[in-house]
Amino acid sequence: MEKKEGLLLLVQVDHISAEDLAWVMDALSIPGVRNRNLLPTITKKGRVGHLLLLDIDPAAETDVARFIVETIGSYGYHRIPTGHVFHRTISQRKEFRIRKGEKELACSICLKKRGGDETGYFAIESDDLFSLVRRIRDELGCALSPMELRRKIEETAKSARVGVQYIEL
Repeated sequence: MEKKEGLLLLVQVDHISAEDLAWVMDALSIPGVRNRNLLPTITKKGRVGHLLLLDIDPAAETDVARFIVETIGSYGYHRIPTGHVFHRTISQRKEFRIRKGEKELACSICLKKRGGDETGYFAIESDDLFSLVRRIRDELGCALSPMELRRKIEETAKSARVGVQYIEL
């Protein structure tokens, strides 16, 4: 196990529409923001609000604070120093060919092997997964849920085969 220092920022938000909150969550895909969560709340005045939890790299606090004040419009946030305890992972790229009938799509996917040894299992990076779902839709004309594609890729990645791996849709 390893430990990485971090910060958890709690931002109270009760002045932004749901549509704008969706944009905020997407816009927080910036360097230094390791994870973000949005929880519904009821404020002291009985209004619907949200609590934005940001797990950030301490070195990114200045940039994230600027985003909170200038973009979200909050006056401040709560700052909690944290230590993220995690198990080793090994990241590697694997080449896949995804086939649907006569059509084929080539892709290189970043996979993390959780556990870091032969007992671990592969997990696809979410950014790669959602990008690939769109490519399959656009290039192969096939609608596939992210959960179904994740299962197919991760099962295929378990094999110790070297080289390109194939997935039939």
